Amino acid sequence: MIPSLIHFINIGSRPFSFVHFLAVYSAWKVNKPAEIYFHYTEEPQGDWWDRAKVMCTMNKVKRVNEIFGNPIENPAHMADVIRLQMLDELGGIYLDLDVVCLNSFAPLYQHSFVMGMEPGSGLCNAVLLSEPGSAFLRRWREEYRTFDTRRWNYHSVILPWKLARLYPEEIHVMDKYSFFYPLPDDPVHRYLWGQRPSLVDLSERLMKNLIRYGIYRLGRRNDPVKLALYSTFHA
Repeated sequence: MIPSLIHFINIGSRPFSFVHFLAVYSAWKVNKPAEIYFHYTEEPQGDWWDRAKVMCTMNKVKRVNEIFGNPIENPAHMADVIRLQMLDELGGIYLDLDVVCLNSFAPLYQHSFVMGMEPGSGLCNAVLLSEPGSAFLRRWREEYRTFDTRRWNYHSVILPWKLARLYPEEIHVMDKYSFFYPLPDDPVHRYLWGQRPSLVDLSERLMKNLIRYGIYRLGRRNDPVKLALYSTFHA
């Protein structure tokens, strides 16, 4: 059973923006967690941080410079390791500081471990749900014995997808629309910032998805109407 705890991680000093505040606030507002843990090496500063801090339980952590003897140089990889440690100990929900919650995670608490698909990549670790001591999490962390800092997203994205296919009974996988949609290169992002995609972008998107719809109609994929029309007209 996944506990109602939320974890954020901040490595190093950087400006704490409105987007970061929105991640914390939406997690608190939508999920109503028992606790929001903010794990940090240096505490953020600024007005938006002052507003977010009152919702958090602070936990200062040390930088992780190696795992199983393998050096860790990038702060992003440090955060990858810390999130697995915290979820193994406490369980709960890990969220990156640019994740905005629209719906509660409560329906997923029944599972032992949950990740979502990131199209074209694998299972992204920007959103993780885990019970304490999850079998999948520990299996995944053990694979860090082969960690190589030069392989940017192998251990964080590609490897968990490989493990999920080998041990499907240990993980619940959400579809590509659940956690990481829209993707960073999707023209719909412009709507989020008060702009409109160009007619060229919209026309290209429409043509691609009409072709996709035609392929679905030929029976090469399941659920053609939902996937093709949603991806074309969701904006």
